[in-house]
Amino acid sequence: MTKDDTDLFGIETRYRRIETERLTGDDYETSLDPPDGSAPDNMEPAFKLIAAMFGEGTAAELDAESVLYNIVGAFNRPLIQLHRAHGEACSTLRDLVDRGDSSEVGSVRLEQAERRAHLLDQRIEHLEAIRDIAIRCYEDAVGRAWTPPKGSAPSRSGQTASARSARQYLAASRARELAALAPEGERFAVMGAPEVTDETLITRALDDVRDQYPDMILVHTADRNNPVDNAAARWARRNNIHQIPMDQPDFTRHKSAAPFIRNDEMIALGLTGVIIVPRPEGAKPHGISENLAQKATEARPKVPVRRIKA
Repeated sequence: MTKDDTDLFGIETRYRRIETERLTGDDYETSLDPPDGSAPDNMEPAFKLIAAMFGEGTAAELDAESVLYNIVGAFNRPLIQLHRAHGEACSTLRDLVDRGDSSEVGSVRLEQAERRAHLLDQRIEHLEAIRDIAIRCYEDAVGRAWTPPKGSAPSRSGQTASARSARQYLAASRARELAALAPEGERFAVMGAPEVTDETLITRALDDVRDQYPDMILVHTADRNNPVDNAAARWARRNNIHQIPMDQPDFTRHKSAAPFIRNDEMIALGLTGVIIVPRPEGAKPHGISENLAQKATEARPKVPVRRIKA
């Protein structure tokens, strides 16, 4: 089915598809595509457009605060249900992991539980991003803070032990999935400050590692804005070296800690070595690179760190 002139935004088509998927069974949620991230970008102009309907001097001016408050609440209410569902999914996942059922049926159940927990996580992050923008728009329009009805504020800070345990399992599972995509070989992570632009310096160091480990696999953060990552990726393509590009930091969930949590995921891949491209001598150290180096030296077994110098 495609959108037509009577369904400009595809809403009717979308819910027909969801209803069709629902009829296929209880696992229909995991067959749906994850959020594409576009909705948060649309929230602010949409909210401001609605707020403009209650402009100063209009008959509806006195109703503005109530209407705008309830718009935010419309995003907050389903978050309460999603957090509850996510907690239940995490409990199920932890129980399945603790049970250690390696049978075919047990593996299928574990895979389904993983998919459901991942999807609920994505839905929560997506809706929270929209809700938080709506809150900011409400506060700008009304001039006071938006507070949820008493007892209805969903929060990750009150996670149960099951949820924390399941999140750790999911993070480790994602690291294993990344590693499984790569052939057998010695994994080396490269990381450097975005100010380092000497590609010859980087490729020379990678050549040295490849000479010592012909079966090396390159792990990097796949940051298109970082010259170190770009140089390393080009070198790997030229030399037919397999690459493991890491996911971008999840700032929505982890805020400023996101790059450091990704460093944990890199270490979890089972690295043979870490290559650090530091800033010039005398400059302030690059915190994310130094954090990776520190975690490598504290890992068990310890991961050797090589620092490239001009």
